[in-house]
Amino acid sequence: MNYKLLIGIAIVLTTFYALTNYTFNKVVNEAKNSRIRASQADPLEKYLKDDVELVSKDNLKLRGTYIPYFRKTAEAEKTIILIHGYTATSESMADLITPFLSHGWNVLLIDQRGHGKSEGQYASFGYHEKGDLDLWVNWVRDRSEKKHQVIGLLGISMGAGTVLEYAGINKHVNFIIADCPYSDLEELLKYQIREIRNIPAYPLINALDLMLRIRVDFNIKAVSPLKTVRESEIPIMFIHGSEDRFVPTQMSKDLYAIKKGKKKLLIVEGASHANSYWTNKNLYEKEVWDFIDEVLTTVTYPD
Repeated sequence: MNYKLLIGIAIVLTTFYALTNYTFNKVVNEAKNSRIRASQADPLEKYLKDDVELVSKDNLKLRGTYIPYFRKTAEAEKTIILIHGYTATSESMADLITPFLSHGWNVLLIDQRGHGKSEGQYASFGYHEKGDLDLWVNWVRDRSEKKHQVIGLLGISMGAGTVLEYAGINKHVNFIIADCPYSDLEELLKYQIREIRNIPAYPLINALDLMLRIRVDFNIKAVSPLKTVRESEIPIMFIHGSEDRFVPTQMSKDLYAIKKGKKKLLIVEGASHANSYWTNKNLYEKEVWDFIDEVLTTVTYPD
């Protein structure tokens, strides 16, 4: 065989592997950088809080921060779990603490695996994280002395993907708020490779899927919030910025369209990815509380 041809093939294969590995690291391995941000000034310092640690089913230490509502009430105990996005940490959700505390809710902020103070190297965009979230939900239920509880989830970006994937295994959560979620991981990655990286999605997406199977123990097709939302009866509110170029706004519209039962869609004009709350706080809070108040009127408690 022509040695020049062999050299050419070797160069192409090496380049393709390097591109695949680069994309893999951008997709699932950048989370470790969040540990640097987590070590900076603590926005949770002003709150009375408890540090919490759980162990995942695959023996990773998962860490979170619990901030209890300071007044005792005769009502059902209400807790919101806040779930951050990819490469962020629980501290990125700090601005949402006061709105919930002021409405009488306990707040639990968690660091997803591979982020902040939690262990783990890779993110799986909800595949493994939904099981971690189930542990946190059970922790909330077990710590309370009250018979009646209300538990809600609010996730942003990958956190939104996690809470929607969790909908498929939910037993105890009363509502979900998904801020800028993706409807299907494969479609999202193809969009980002094609539109953001400006390279053809195929065959890179196939090589990336293989690498995910080998290194992270999941495949791209296994994460599809569209499938879980279609079958879920839990009330869900979808929020998205009209100017989101990272996760297309249409994905929330598609999720809303396929959802049966109680649902709500809020498109925040002018908001970029994961920035809806900070673009229009008044609108965001009003619509969120309207949704939660409506859900609470339908909550029933077992005898």
